[in-house]
Amino acid sequence: MYKIVIFATVSAVLILSVNAYEFNNPDYNRIIADEIDNFERELYVPSVRTRREAPEDEKCPPRKHKLCCGEELIHKLHHDKKDSRSECFKQIMGKEDNPNNIPHDPFDCKSIEERQNKFLCVLQCEGQKNNIIDDDGNIKPEEYRKYIQTQLADVEYLADVQDKIIAGCLADIKNASKSSGKCKSDGMVSEFCVFKNIQLNCPEDQIKDKVFCEKMRERLRQENGRPMVLPPPPPHPKA
Repeated sequence: MYKIVIFATVSAVLILSVNAYEFNNPDYNRIIADEIDNFERELYVPSVRTRREAPEDEKCPPRKHKLCCGEELIHKLHHDKKDSRSECFKQIMGKEDNPNNIPHDPFDCKSIEERQNKFLCVLQCEGQKNNIIDDDGNIKPEEYRKYIQTQLADVEYLADVQDKIIAGCLADIKNASKSSGKCKSDGMVSEFCVFKNIQLNCPEDQIKDKVFCEKMRERLRQENGRPMVLPPPPPHPKA
């Protein structure tokens, strides 16, 4: 039954295209921040690296963020790319880039912007390792299509919309505004687009908290995750 609902609404969902991701969606930012923080802790605290290389402790599983649905899927997608992403983190944000091991200052605007640009480079590096991004940083459409099909192959509730999700994400990537940094935004746009469409296409029986989910979806529907700008209130009448 839910497949019919999904199929009927998917066109409306995919029309809401996000042309670029500018690190302004709080839900996805938390996932990114955790990844970067975990890497930096591994870099600066050797005991963290030892624990990371050991098998995951069943009593202390990795933190999963509250989503509309697909928490296990999102975790799996990130876990499957852990090795290649870790290599790219070390290459882009590792000791050669920061020889003095100076921790990131979370309150410094310049540092935040540099971090964002480096994360674009991490995802570009990862995409190149997975053969979906070319040497110039551009997505390779056919390879990308096959890659996402493989990632979503076992997700039954996305089966009917998988092709439209891929087509929509390729359109987002093509139309994305160019990054001002040295790396292109194709990898980042792709990551956020897939995340967004998984959340917007959750069937009812997969949603655990409908109130939370509707608020999250509203944030995802807003252009580039930016808050809607409300008109100013009317002036107070003169006394």
